[in-house]
Amino acid sequence: MEKWLLVFLFLFLLAIKVAYALNFRIESDELQHLHVVWGWVTGRLPYRDIFDNHGPLFHLLCAPIFSLFGERADIVIPMRFAMFPLWLWSLWSVYAIGKSLYSPRIAAWAVLLAAFFPEFLFTSTEFRTDDLWMALWLSVLSILIGAKLTRARAFVAGLLLGAAFTVTVKTGLMLGAVTVAGVWIWIWKWKRQETIDWKPQFGFMVAGGLGLAILPLAFALFFWSRGAFDAFVYCNITHNLVPHTQNWNQFDGHLLWLPLAIVAAVIGLFRSASLQEAVWVRRIFLALVTLFYFAALKTLFPTLTRQDDLPYLPLLAIFASAAIHYGTRPQAMRFMPKMGTVCALLVVVVANIGLAFRMSPPLQNKNREEIAMIADTLRVTKRSDLVMDAIGETIFRDRPFYYAIEAFTKARFAVGSIPNRIAERLVETGTAVVRPRGLPESTKRFIDQNYVGLGADLCVLGKIIPVRNGNGRDPIHFTSVIPGRFVVISKQGKLLSGKVDGVVFNGSCALSIGEHALFLDNGMTDRMAIFWENAFLRGFLPFKRP
Repeated sequence: MEKWLLVFLFLFLLAIKVAYALNFRIESDELQHLHVVWGWVTGRLPYRDIFDNHGPLFHLLCAPIFSLFGERADIVIPMRFAMFPLWLWSLWSVYAIGKSLYSPRIAAWAVLLAAFFPEFLFTSTEFRTDDLWMALWLSVLSILIGAKLTRARAFVAGLLLGAAFTVTVKTGLMLGAVTVAGVWIWIWKWKRQETIDWKPQFGFMVAGGLGLAILPLAFALFFWSRGAFDAFVYCNITHNLVPHTQNWNQFDGHLLWLPLAIVAAVIGLFRSASLQEAVWVRRIFLALVTLFYFAALKTLFPTLTRQDDLPYLPLLAIFASAAIHYGTRPQAMRFMPKMGTVCALLVVVVANIGLAFRMSPPLQNKNREEIAMIADTLRVTKRSDLVMDAIGETIFRDRPFYYAIEAFTKARFAVGSIPNRIAERLVETGTAVVRPRGLPESTKRFIDQNYVGLGADLCVLGKIIPVRNGNGRDPIHFTSVIPGRFVVISKQGKLLSGKVDGVVFNGSCALSIGEHALFLDNGMTDRMAIFWENAFLRGFLPFKRP
């Protein structure tokens, strides 16, 4: 009966996972990652040609899949489905770890506890580097905790951990957690006066270190051969080390996590001295890895995001499943053996499902706005056009400003290590299309003065001329900062005619940089717009969506 319940819950999990992949709101990080993948597909070299402060492996592996779909506004949806194998890989690793430390039953329920937890469910649904990072990390732990460690297994674990480093440098927190946990185990054994054979231990470290170095060195040599090594190092490491970011800008309770973890580890040395079963060594190792990753993340890392929680949430689910199993042993339910445990676990799973549905109903589509924005971008521009957005969320177009406007860039704007030259770059490159969301306030003010909204948070060159007093025969004075062809259009969508700087126009006119004087033939005083001609020709209007 319990097995069929587990099967039903997993099939239900697959169903809601599909629903969330289709309908869950699109996170800006997903679009940033897709922009970098597009760069690989179109021959642009990340770090040199496209800014990115993540490792290269994930985007490179996704490029062949991305290339199958071409330029489509809903590209994030199929790419989310491409993450399903990584999600299943992660869940299988959770099962393998739980089975090795406890039992298949505890492992199976741990998978469901992790998979239905809202933060894990939502974040693992998104298209992001952390999907691969989490899968690699959990695989490393399954190797270290599973069968007896050999040099070959140590090499594979190191290789996977090195691959995780080429996904994100946050892997350094994991390496540190594994190292601390390993040292703790050695001290624990020494305190118990157990004999440690250092020769195989040294061999494991050498094999693991060799595996760890392969992929990071390979990528370093690749970017060095392309003249982009400095950019590779800057984007992955230097750019992300800046004061005045979230966790480095204040001194509060988060600084206590690491000291508390150290105290807990020291206390554990004395309280666990009597443990005899060999499996307890592996359980303690995993608990220490989880504890020190969490503590180091909360204490040392400059910014905290929910995706950083992915590596430890499944590990907590393993311990939670074990705790529920041992806390609801069948002896307490003599007339219905095992049902007490099943009921307790089912309550937790159902509570997680209910919380997830409350936070984001799976059948409620929440991604229309982002898809509409990408569709509008594709419609209003051609491939050679530049589009200014915060982090590449229009995906398929080059940006006139190199840096993505994310947390570290904003912090560097604040300290002055990166000048905010976005407005200047818009003028220098003649960029006609922008997405203001996420840009600095000073840049938004420039956009408000020189661009007109299309809807879906997308703007094109132009100006809204407000209602004016008088008879409408007085000239309308305005400034143009980017040259181009424009139409003069009424609020009702009718093309207007007249003179600009003494030159007659009928609907459209060419504007150079500088001050201009506009006279309208009909003396109109109602709202009107000077609007980028290319957008008008593609069916867009300044006062309503097409």
